[in-house]
Amino acid sequence: MLPQQKLEALLIRHAAIERELATPTSPETFVRLSRAFAELDPVVDSVKAYQAIRAELDDIKAMINDP
Repeated sequence: MLPQQKLEALLIRHAAIERELATPTSPETFVRLSRAFAELDPVVDSVKAYQAIRAELDDIKAMINDP
C-alpha cells in the first residue's frame, strides 16, 4: 500500500469510528471505540493539515508553471 493510501485508510477508519460512536452501543463497545478514536484523532488532524499543505503546494506549482 502506498503512503497516500495509508493516510486515506486512516481517515476512513476515523470517520467509521466516529459514525459508530454516534449510534447506540453497549458501554464496552463505546469505551473501545472512544479509545480508538482518541488515539486516531491527533494523527488524523496531522494528516488533514498535511493534505491541505500538499494541495496548496500543488496550486502554487500550477501558478508558477502557468505562462
